[in-house]
Amino acid sequence: MSEENRKSVLHDILKREREAKKLQKDKAPISSKPISIAKTQIDQKSTSAQSNAPKSKQGSSAYNDALVEVALDIRFYFLREGDYTFHFKDLYDELKSDMDKYGIGARKFLDYIRESFDRYKNTHKMMPLDPMNLKTYKYVESSFRDLLKMMQQKFKK
Repeated sequence: MSEENRKSVLHDILKREREAKKLQKDKAPISSKPISIAKTQIDQKSTSAQSNAPKSKQGSSAYNDALVEVALDIRFYFLREGDYTFHFKDLYDELKSDMDKYGIGARKFLDYIRESFDRYKNTHKMMPLDPMNLKTYKYVESSFRDLLKMMQQKFKK
């Protein structure tokens, strides 16, 4: 076989493989299935919590949507375990009016919680996937409340 024929055959094979991969990606929606599963799990948890609690606010739906977005992100593993997800939901509902003033949405709220939890783990030499406990939750909650106080002091006229 000549040199030119080898290059063209190799090129054709690689092209066919790329097209086959594209077809497989188009046939199977990768991200929609796990997200829908996570959403149903969160909805089931929230309905059981709502039966024990009073009527939920509109902020809860924004929080649930943000929770679905981060459900598959490994950095938010601590929201999958225990009941701290509901504690953060209550905190979000409680401080929603203050957060709206400063443009902090549900996703930004969850990002700040994750960053605060990471800071706590680094200062206390915790392992990367250590679960959240009550002491850590108190730290994260006070850290977020301090952030809102500082923003109120800075932007208050």
